[in-house]
Amino acid sequence: MTVVTRKLMIDGTLAPSAVNFLNEIPEQALFHNEHRLRHPATLYRLSLEKIADAFCPVAEGYLLETDNLRRDPNAPLEMTQLLKCQVHFLRVLQEYLDELWLILKTLVDPKLAAKHGEFAEQYVIENKLPGARSFRDAVECYKSTLRIANKLKHQQCHLRAVGVWFHDSVHLGYCLEEPDANGVLGPSPEIHPDHGAFSFARDLTWHLAHVYLCSEKLVKAIARALSARGMSAPHKIANDHPKWNAVTSILRKIPMAYFPKEMEQAIAKFSFDESSQMLTVKVPFRMHLRLPHPLRVRYVFPVHPHGLSCSPPIP
Repeated sequence: MTVVTRKLMIDGTLAPSAVNFLNEIPEQALFHNEHRLRHPATLYRLSLEKIADAFCPVAEGYLLETDNLRRDPNAPLEMTQLLKCQVHFLRVLQEYLDELWLILKTLVDPKLAAKHGEFAEQYVIENKLPGARSFRDAVECYKSTLRIANKLKHQQCHLRAVGVWFHDSVHLGYCLEEPDANGVLGPSPEIHPDHGAFSFARDLTWHLAHVYLCSEKLVKAIARALSARGMSAPHKIANDHPKWNAVTSILRKIPMAYFPKEMEQAIAKFSFDESSQMLTVKVPFRMHLRLPHPLRVRYVFPVHPHGLSCSPPIP
């Protein structure tokens, strides 16, 4: 299990750790102007702002819809706008990984570059920036989980609402709808091999935890690249990040409203100590939680002339 801690007294912000290092990269190690890129600290700040702007509407919408359905269990499961926000959030997370490679690209001197690939990841890897391959390997597992965004963009897949009602609570989530080999619509076999679904409670915290983990891995990659040139970037207290404060505030409100099949999976656990003003992220974290037998599952999907049959998820 990996544990990431962020403490206001030490770090100045609860935002991911790269904010404490990117401003401190020696100017002689940077080639952002030559690449027509922003300074790496600015690249990262803008990336975090995009994540915050995408995450908060999803989390707030999820909490609001949960509260509505808790008060009225017979209300319709209407999550159209929430799922649109989730699609945007998934795409922004993909962009976040791409932008981390842009940051590493600023450390490559274009005058010494032997390769000139179109994509930042390819460019950095092929020009053998120290630490780049280790970084690629470290984020590959998380990157693979975002293939859902590729299916949404390139294969006309859709997110569909899923709700599980227990005795006194409702757990909300979604699945990626895709036709199977017989044309029957249901959970994507690639994204949901267990024919299940993702709860927002697990999904949102899992993605945010990996924003933190990828930031830690970026710092390690930059440190290695600088070390190869006899340089370093010290940790420095950063300015507070107002938009990220909204993220960490709403993270504390997300309940442990997981789906039954997720009880066997790892989660990301966020905790905040008010006295020390410290945020702790633990991933992967194993749950010790038992859910009562669900009373009912609701799944929302459209019917059209060429798609009258459906294989609903079993969350």
